Amino acid sequence: MSRSQLSARSLLRNSGSHSSPVAAESKDESPSKVAARFKHAAKKISAVSRVAAKERPRHLPRFLDLALVAHDLNQRAQARIATAARNIMDEEAGGAALAKLASFDLGDHHQPALRSKSLHAFKDEVGGAALEVELDAAVCVETLHALATAAFPAFCAALEKLFPLGTEGVELACDADFAVKDPARMRAKVDEYRSEHGTDWPRAKRLSDCLRASVVTADAARTVSAYEALSGSGAFTVVRLKNKLAEHAKPYCMHVNLRFQAPGLAAMTVEVQIVPTAIYSDQKTSHRLYTVARANSYAAYRGLAEEESDDDDDDDLDVAGDEEDLGVLTPTDARSPVEVPVWKFWAREQLRR
Repeated sequence: MSRSQLSARSLLRNSGSHSSPVAAESKDESPSKVAARFKHAAKKISAVSRVAAKERPRHLPRFLDLALVAHDLNQRAQARIATAARNIMDEEAGGAALAKLASFDLGDHHQPALRSKSLHAFKDEVGGAALEVELDAAVCVETLHALATAAFPAFCAALEKLFPLGTEGVELACDADFAVKDPARMRAKVDEYRSEHGTDWPRAKRLSDCLRASVVTADAARTVSAYEALSGSGAFTVVRLKNKLAEHAKPYCMHVNLRFQAPGLAAMTVEVQIVPTAIYSDQKTSHRLYTVARANSYAAYRGLAEEESDDDDDDDLDVAGDEEDLGVLTPTDARSPVEVPVWKFWAREQLRR
């Protein structure tokens, strides 16, 4: 380990483990000479600090150690997930049937409640294009959140009929705190959609996971059975399937979008992810580790944890913790400090050595 990588405490401890030449000589020197030596040393330390500040952060907080460990553990978790996905597809009972379930998109997964002509007429009446952003966030997002909240009991009940508690090899995860997507995350996704070329108003209609659940399965055969139960149910209509297990693509699940209509409410597009048990637990762990690894301080981590506590499929790349090009990363990136992981600063410095 180079001297620049040691902490201040380590340097002080090491310096005290053997006699210092300066200290030995100072016994026979006058107080003025000793003071001069310390003054000269202080100037050197100050000069080195100014130079070092241009190359790396002035302080190395302890959170860096945690971030580095989290990044390493996340990479290991991702390796386990990829291996588990391959093993599931290789299963004799169900693997071949799972591979035959091809991904498809009927082009009908946008939220039907936001396709109303009266909504467009309302926008044009109150301000037209000048108010598109505000109406998307304040009207469309809040409408979807209210609709998802009201539809949740019926949505959960319909899934419980298909996957009742105690079903061998199948577990339904439909907790209210996660099932209804947080409106702040919905607005963040709408902002991303707005930046994409060709996305027409309202952008919020693309939010297909405002109401979601997971079905955790023991093996490939039960994964296929879970999808068949959903597609054959009178309560749901499949409008899109992403078989990321067969495609061996992160986050390795059966991502299903369905049309669902709760009694007395407008129809909406919902999401159900069918995830094998061998992958599910590691996915949750991986997401938490990635949140730690991408933060550059504990305060930043707390903010990211609150921001990302409700994970969605649109963030698959983030959850997976895909690596970026460390060679071009600089502290003056366009991203804010919170968005630049502290471990990447460290990795960049290692590449420069």
